[in-house]
Amino acid sequence: MDFLISLRNGILLAAISLVSACAPSSELDNSLRDALTFYASFDGVADADFAQGDPTLYTQVATRPEVKTRPGLPEEARFKEAGGAFGQCLAFKTPEGVSGTRAFYTLEGNFPYGEEDWSGTVSFWLRVTPVEDLRPGFTDPIQLTSRSALDAGIWVDFDREEGRQFRMGAFPDKAIWNPENRRSSEIPNTEKPLVVPERALFTRDRWTHVVITIEGFNNSGTDAVATLYIDGERQGSVEDWQQTYTWDLAAAQIRLGVNFVGDLDELSCFDRALTSEEVAHLYSLGGDLSRIVPSGN
Repeated sequence: MDFLISLRNGILLAAISLVSACAPSSELDNSLRDALTFYASFDGVADADFAQGDPTLYTQVATRPEVKTRPGLPEEARFKEAGGAFGQCLAFKTPEGVSGTRAFYTLEGNFPYGEEDWSGTVSFWLRVTPVEDLRPGFTDPIQLTSRSALDAGIWVDFDREEGRQFRMGAFPDKAIWNPENRRSSEIPNTEKPLVVPERALFTRDRWTHVVITIEGFNNSGTDAVATLYIDGERQGSVEDWQQTYTWDLAAAQIRLGVNFVGDLDELSCFDRALTSEEVAHLYSLGGDLSRIVPSGN
């Protein structure tokens, strides 16, 4: 299996090199640099290397009767050597007795949002063997929301079922996608704004690149699109939904490692939906985005 994965990645990288040859890499670097709004390398530092909003990583701890927020890593996260060009990464492993914490960056300024017609991209790398590593229950490496994953939430998760299937969700306000307020477990996936790749390869032995692009959100029609890419390849899109998100920007967060056990690295956000060519180029850059970070940061 490892040989087949390596062979597949080698073929894919060769194909991406051919695609990139159609447009000089400097042009693609410049287009990514101009769109970049946020970048966290996790090279021994929790705060973002570049941010148009607040660069601070926060930890939110649920304690009765209040929720407390402090800067810095949660107890279940640490830095470790990532290998290769990746430097260090953020590793999540929840100790016994730890629960109710949340690591997040504030969304305002770091990820685009508007009351009308907004678009954006979030990119990151994961390293995990889902069936063996993950805890029971849903696991969300990334969530973007001001409320919850199922109420104006954009996210990827590993399903709680035995196979730990990888999925992308672009769930608008709950009143739109679930007006009858049914239990989510009672609604089939075909009636949810989900992308479920036929085959998503994740293993703790290599890094997997994940990109979500969104386009035309908060328009009145159903032309908005959210697309999932894995290792530079398009996996599918959420389409034909009214993608209305009434986020409270003061409460909106980029949440990391929700119930996650594994490694996360090279988190970046962009102020528009990247093209497939740009996503492929971003994948080809691997674990070093320094060449697209604006100078002076």
